[in-house]
Amino acid sequence: MSERLLHAYERIVLLHPKSVLLLVLLVTVALALGLPNFKLDASADSLTLENDNDLDYFREINERYGSGDFLVVTYSPLAGDDLFSDKSLATLTAITEDLKQVEDVVNVLSMINVPLLYSPKVPVSQLHETPRTLLTRGVDREMAKQEFLNSPVFRKLILGPEGQTTALLASIKVDQRYIDLVRGRDALRLKRKTEGLSAEETVQLATVSKAFLDYRTERAVVEKARVKAVRALMDNYRDRAQIFLGGPSMITADMVDFIRSDLEVFGAGITLFIVITLAIIFRQIRWVMLPLATCGFAIVMMLGWLSWIDWRLTVISSNFVALLLVLTMALTIHLIVRYRELHHENPEASQLELVRDMVNFMARPCIYTVLTTIVAFASLVVSGIRPVIDFGWMMTIGLAVSLVLGFLV
Repeated sequence: MSERLLHAYERIVLLHPKSVLLLVLLVTVALALGLPNFKLDASADSLTLENDNDLDYFREINERYGSGDFLVVTYSPLAGDDLFSDKSLATLTAITEDLKQVEDVVNVLSMINVPLLYSPKVPVSQLHETPRTLLTRGVDREMAKQEFLNSPVFRKLILGPEGQTTALLASIKVDQRYIDLVRGRDALRLKRKTEGLSAEETVQLATVSKAFLDYRTERAVVEKARVKAVRALMDNYRDRAQIFLGGPSMITADMVDFIRSDLEVFGAGITLFIVITLAIIFRQIRWVMLPLATCGFAIVMMLGWLSWIDWRLTVISSNFVALLLVLTMALTIHLIVRYRELHHENPEASQLELVRDMVNFMARPCIYTVLTTIVAFASLVVSGIRPVIDFGWMMTIGLAVSLVLGFLV
């Protein structure tokens, strides 16, 4: 480090340690106030870039044909029972009726209510009549089973290849407000990209984007409650069959739970690893608490800042917490080791002299180390994959914060 920078660092930081630490604490507390707004996101928008053609096409098809979200329940009778037995059909009927009672479920399609066209074959002249189903009196169930297995309409959709697993499709009501918000936001984004926006349109884009994020958050809560309700009713039938749940909203709800679990488990695990490692290496409480405090400040600052600006963690970017803890610990260990070496060489030196010499010796290698790591993570920004891009930016900013805190705390 140059003499000028070292002198400035000594004058601003080393000569005012209490003021600097107080400033760090105040900034940390201020950013931590945003933590109640911390959110996790596993929606389609969090995994794709703006104006993603495939996602736009998917939404266009849903809007055009009036199809919304859906949940799929798979049903396989326990060993010794047959899927087409009276007992299994009665259970399927009960599950179907229960699913219809779930909020926003508009229709439940299953093998007990789809029309049978080849059991026996229905002439074209009779298609206008009430269709026969598996529950219609006199229907040949073996013939219906063969239709489900071989019909071009139902094959691999209603019945599994082995003939003992079926699926129930619960269709969810189309969320028109969600579609309108997406359409309005994407139209303004496209215009910004092609023509540019006026000042009024820029404000309008910011407004509709915030409204969409807020509504998406509310919608995620509703979807999670719906998935929980469906799983609760499924539990009533697990003594009769193997039952599993699937569908986009189930995947989204479970991914958010997985992200939260990863944050808790890996965060706690790495914190414990840091404590044990530092205790083994240094065997002094202050050399355990100092790196732990630095890591804690860095994580709280980053999560608080992300919460304030409503930048949500995804299944990929949530890993930045664990990585930032490890990299921050490595940085502080380097500084502590050098300080202890200097203290061993000059036991009579003052605290100010030891810290100044340590900073003078370690500043350049630490900065170079962090910069090369930042370059590595910054390269993810050009990946073209939204969660990977977010992860790259979060690690880049987090490493810069860790570097600053390492020389302040």
